[in-house]
Amino acid sequence: MLVDDSRDLRSYISSLLAKHFTVVAFGDPREALEHIRKSPPSLVLTDAMMPHISGMELTTALRRDPATTLVPIIMVSAQAGTEARAEALEGGVDDYLVKPFQARELLARVRVHLQLGLLRAELERRVDERTRALIESEAQNRALASRYAMLSTVSPVGVVQIDNQGHPVFCNPRWFEICGMALGRPLVEWTEQIVPDDLQKVDNAWKAATGGEKTEAPERQFRLKNGRWAQLEVRLPLSLSLSPSLPLFSCASPSDALSLAVQIRASTEVGLPDGYVGALTDITRQKEIEMLHIREVEQRAVDAEENRRNTEMFLDMSSHELRNPLSGVWQNAEVVSTSLAKYVELIDGLRQGHPAPQRVLDDLYNEMLENVEAVESIILCASHQGRIADDILNVSKLNMGLLSINVAPFDLVAAVREVVKTFEVQSHQQQIKLAVEKGPSLSKLAVDWIVADSGRIKQVTYNFLTNALKYTVDSSRKSVTVHVDVYDGPPPVPSNAMRIASPNQSFDPPEDCVWCVVGVEDSGKGLSAEQLKLLFARFSQANPKSDQYGGSGLGLYVSKKLVELHRGFIEVESDLGRGSTFRFAIPAPRTAPPPADEAKLLSPTPTLSGVGVRPKRPTSAGGRPALSSFPSSSSSSPPPPFLLLVVDDNDINRVVMKRQLKLKNFEVVTASDGQQALDLLKEDAALAAAAGADGEEAHNPIRCVLMDIEMPIMDGMSAVRELRRLEKAGEISRRYVRPPLSLSSPALSQ
Repeated sequence: MLVDDSRDLRSYISSLLAKHFTVVAFGDPREALEHIRKSPPSLVLTDAMMPHISGMELTTALRRDPATTLVPIIMVSAQAGTEARAEALEGGVDDYLVKPFQARELLARVRVHLQLGLLRAELERRVDERTRALIESEAQNRALASRYAMLSTVSPVGVVQIDNQGHPVFCNPRWFEICGMALGRPLVEWTEQIVPDDLQKVDNAWKAATGGEKTEAPERQFRLKNGRWAQLEVRLPLSLSLSPSLPLFSCASPSDALSLAVQIRASTEVGLPDGYVGALTDITRQKEIEMLHIREVEQRAVDAEENRRNTEMFLDMSSHELRNPLSGVWQNAEVVSTSLAKYVELIDGLRQGHPAPQRVLDDLYNEMLENVEAVESIILCASHQGRIADDILNVSKLNMGLLSINVAPFDLVAAVREVVKTFEVQSHQQQIKLAVEKGPSLSKLAVDWIVADSGRIKQVTYNFLTNALKYTVDSSRKSVTVHVDVYDGPPPVPSNAMRIASPNQSFDPPEDCVWCVVGVEDSGKGLSAEQLKLLFARFSQANPKSDQYGGSGLGLYVSKKLVELHRGFIEVESDLGRGSTFRFAIPAPRTAPPPADEAKLLSPTPTLSGVGVRPKRPTSAGGRPALSSFPSSSSSSPPPPFLLLVVDDNDINRVVMKRQLKLKNFEVVTASDGQQALDLLKEDAALAAAAGADGEEAHNPIRCVLMDIEMPIMDGMSAVRELRRLEKAGEISRRYVRPPLSLSSPALSQ
């Protein structure tokens, strides 16, 4: 910075210096002083005589300010005397240049003082650093000399000082707190708190650290009698050689999950007299994290094992469920094929002019009715396989986050009727009354068409209907009813209903929406409270062996997810022994029916599986036949065919096997579970005993039993064991020598 009241001189000096330096020039020393205080320059070149503030006054002001006290100052003056030069130098000026001067001399002096200024600043910085270091060192020494009075009191770690004989001479309050010892208690007694089994371990660690004994990687963690843990770490001092008999002074942790690191160093390393300084650090948090990690890893292992077990069970179950209907398809197809061969033979005979006897025509007519049932069974088996495949696919989509809904207008009641229609064949075969009831609220609120995902709604209804038919097939009153209702407010909650909804579910319908509720009511055996808890879990079934097709255990799980995608909920009502009602409710906007052409495209289209095939004859009353109703032969008739007992919970398998065996000239009686089989065998044994000497002429006994393994009520193996027990106890007089033949299709051995 250049300060001179002479404009000509300022211009001249600025032109000289501007070639090498950045120059800021001022004519008024007051302005120059204000600028210097805001932005100190590297050097100040000032005139001696100036108005307002002289050069000496400017120098004095700069030297008093700590920010500018080291800035080099060169004064230019016309006074050439020694007295003037000495006065300026004593006043704080670094150099004195007399006018007139040579340009080269000015440049040389500026360069020299700039370098001296930099050196002076660096020297000052180093002096300040050294001064601060000395001050800090003095403070540290002062703190150590006063036994860390303040620092040790507030320190988060325990601190202990040990003399060169190995005796503790000082410890801070935190040391006592961590060690779990009362203040003032002798520290040498801390070893009494160590579990006796770990005393030798701690002694070995101490000896290894102090040079008494050389051992590799001694165990440093030990326990205390109060259940806490500690970790001891000892470093060999540099200036001491202690005896291994020196007392131990490391101490223990304060909690079950606590581990302590005790680090010992020679006190000469930190400026104290010969001895040790120990630090006791609480690392509880690290130990807690370690334990949490261990528990998490163990839980993951448990979850992985559970997932593996569930996967194996699911694969076994799925293979069984897929192979079982496949067997029905194959056997029914074989029966139909054999029957059609007879029709081809009959038609060939008719074409050749050979009349068919009436008895043959009656037999073929009855056989054709059985063929109709076989075709219906094939349709039912194929439908069941499709449901299993759909459930597996939907769960895969759920796991990958690909399951979604696509909303569009559709007729709610028509969609429900379409689903019901697909079960007409099954309900007809099982003699179940299947109906749809349209609630009056639909007309009251003028709801016909709604906007939702019709495919997903039908899928949930399909799953509910599947379960309803499954649990109704063995009931004395066989009825399944589908109810369709709508509400413009929160749907009512039945007193004994279990509602499955998302957390914080709102039951007020969104704006311009109504609650659409579809319920499936059955007259089955109902569910217990324990069974209800398993309903909507993946791979879980309330009663896996309740009917001929156990299912995949995925239907209700998938249904719950689909309803949640619609922001809806599911309700379940069930009375054990009386039946169950499954409902799902979704909020959906109502919409007007589209034009006729568009409605034709949007309305549900019947599928092939929905076409029911009706037999041209009345159905039988069903139920277990009595042995006394079987034809028996008289003495004048030929010997009766062998009577076989077929035991299988699968209705289709029983029908197919009965027909196949009858084609081979066997008489067949059937049972649906092990208990029914035992009842039949008891009755058979009683009739055989009553026949007495007449033997087989009066009663045709059961010669062989074909029994499934997995069945409800009583499985095949349990039935066989019970049969042998009854025979041994004499409750069944007849001995069934040959063991029953097993029929089963699980993929994995049980």
